[in-house]
Amino acid sequence: MCETGCSLKLLCQKLQISPLKTLKERSGRESRENSLRATLELSYNVLPQGAKEIFPLLAFFPGGLSEELATFLWKEDSFDDLSILLKFSMAEMPDPNQDSWRISLPEPARRYAASKQLQKIEDFAPKVLKYFYAFSQKIVTLLSKETESKEGKNLLLQESSNLNYFLQWGYEHEKRNDNFCYCARITALICKDWGWIVPGEGLVNSLVNALSAARRNNDTLGQADVTRSIADFKLSNEGLDVARESYQQSIRHYMDARQETDSKINIADILLKIGRIHEICQEIDLAILSSSEAFEIYLNEKEILKAAHAKIFLGQLEEYLENFDKALENYEEAEKLYRSENHTSGALKASILIEKINSIFQDIELKSERDISYEKLRDLLLEGRWKEADQETNKLMSQASEKKVGERLTINDIEQFPCDDLKTINRLWLYYSSGKFGFSIQKKIWLGLGGIPNNFNGDVYVAFCDSVGWRTDSKCVKYQNLIFDLNTAKAGHLPTATSLRWDRDPTRARIKGYTLFSRSDL
Repeated sequence: MCETGCSLKLLCQKLQISPLKTLKERSGRESRENSLRATLELSYNVLPQGAKEIFPLLAFFPGGLSEELATFLWKEDSFDDLSILLKFSMAEMPDPNQDSWRISLPEPARRYAASKQLQKIEDFAPKVLKYFYAFSQKIVTLLSKETESKEGKNLLLQESSNLNYFLQWGYEHEKRNDNFCYCARITALICKDWGWIVPGEGLVNSLVNALSAARRNNDTLGQADVTRSIADFKLSNEGLDVARESYQQSIRHYMDARQETDSKINIADILLKIGRIHEICQEIDLAILSSSEAFEIYLNEKEILKAAHAKIFLGQLEEYLENFDKALENYEEAEKLYRSENHTSGALKASILIEKINSIFQDIELKSERDISYEKLRDLLLEGRWKEADQETNKLMSQASEKKVGERLTINDIEQFPCDDLKTINRLWLYYSSGKFGFSIQKKIWLGLGGIPNNFNGDVYVAFCDSVGWRTDSKCVKYQNLIFDLNTAKAGHLPTATSLRWDRDPTRARIKGYTLFSRSDL
């Protein structure tokens, strides 16, 4: 009678007229649904008042409720009520072994909870968005750190459905009185990782909706952040001119929001991006103008690393115009800024670029203390025949050491290698590779990794081999698998000085490399 929904008398009449049809009126699935609902109803009715109040709210969180979010919304007072829901099997904890718990509602408990909702989403959605704003800032920080990016991805994936649910509400309904729009700022923060939140859906609609919400809330900085994100998207998908217009619009918003502490730095970031667009469009003078303005802002705001990055870019622009004196000034200032922040890799990059510019001003005399001709090496390098040039280098080094071709150099040979010949070989490689290859470049990399002249450290030399691409996956790269291409090889990849790289005794090979880099004439 419960399943057919009729009285005993009517049920008997139906069975007499059409027994099969009457028996099939309610499917097994419907029967199970009704049974589950009846069970849930019984459990719900015996819940304490606090658990009764919190149970319907869980339906608003399709991705489950984390311990951190529950604490933010209801303090730790809610933990007892949530524990009761678990005890009555009205909620579940997918992985109880995690350091922090997460409670979710299985179906049909979620549908049942939704039917019991008395509180509306707008009663607490603003508070949830406030939580997700702080959460998004935390995610951005984690994703920016290589060692913690995996944790950031996992947290974002766990909250993705909740985040999307409340953002959609915010786009339509968020209305604040403090010129701040949480849904807009969250969207701008996490837009680069949008594919993890709503896989398969485009970012554009969300950005447009976020911009509309920011305008509705008179959030000038939110408008600037979202407009900037739109410009980043357009730069990748719609072309330079469209992106440039959006960046300029974003700058105007940031100018209006100057009371915000980060506005000036954001403006500088955008000016640098506009500079790169000018560079792509071959508008080098405009690129220099925009990037110089960015540099001044960074310096005034004490963003030293960003100022150093800007100086590197300015140096490259001046170098493109063949203003080598100005390029050198920019690189030298960048190196000082990097060193002031103990930024080793940045200082090394600037140092290599300085070496490159210096090599341009040097007249390369093919000097030799052993009357060796370096013309063939020069011609091979000039033509970009890097593998042949590398092999010729090894041949010449054996010759300068008065060894037979192919015979390994000893540590003593390296210590006694003729100074003029070493400088000639290095300068030729340095000049024709535009500062990417050469023994002096390799030495700078070695020093940057902690190498100390006349102080042997095998581990540093192994790290050096990894850095220049002579080792991958802890294995030495075979000669035929090296990269003899200026564009794709790592800095310092050549010359290999084969007799230094391969030796039956690995320790002896490392000592040879350390011996070469300890020479003061490099």
